[in-house]
Amino acid sequence: MKELKDLVGVDKYINVMDKWYDKIKEKFLFLLISGSTGIGKSTLGEYYLRNKGYNVMYFDVATIKTKSKIYDLIRESFKTYDICSILSNKKTKIGYIIDNIDNSSISKSDIVELHNLFIKHDTKRPVLFIGKFSKVANYPKKKIEHMKMSIISDHILYKIGKIVDSKIDDIKLRVIISKSQNDIKKLLILLEYFRK
Repeated sequence: MKELKDLVGVDKYINVMDKWYDKIKEKFLFLLISGSTGIGKSTLGEYYLRNKGYNVMYFDVATIKTKSKIYDLIRESFKTYDICSILSNKKTKIGYIIDNIDNSSISKSDIVELHNLFIKHDTKRPVLFIGKFSKVANYPKKKIEHMKMSIISDHILYKIGKIVDSKIDDIKLRVIISKSQNDIKKLLILLEYFRK
């Protein structure tokens, strides 16, 4: 799968993201995508931004331990230009994904600080925060919208399984789905394992 249109079972989330995206220029807000592990939050976010013509600057909070490093890289991206975009006389658009956040990794004041960084530089670009939360994320509503993704249904997992391996036996696929724990990543790994 390479494009947004290839994703299965995400139409309602794309509609929510479209409403958020359409308002960015007039009311600059970040978007928080939350939900269980392995349901496709990061993939949806990346494909969505690429579909809108953005190069994605991806930050994984699990590997970049300090928020200041993320903020410095974002600040630097306001100044840099892609040589290809200069030669083609097109300005490259950059969208941001900050992934694997949870209740303890990004605070309300961090959201406000990052929002102010964009406002200060007169830059309104899409920023997606993606994560799993043990309790309700309590971020300032004037700075960030929240979209919660549901657990993937067996029906959607079945469709994904058939896309990945159209020749797989239905019973075998249903057994694999039952072992995947409603996790797309686990489903793909199990399909690959049983294909060998």
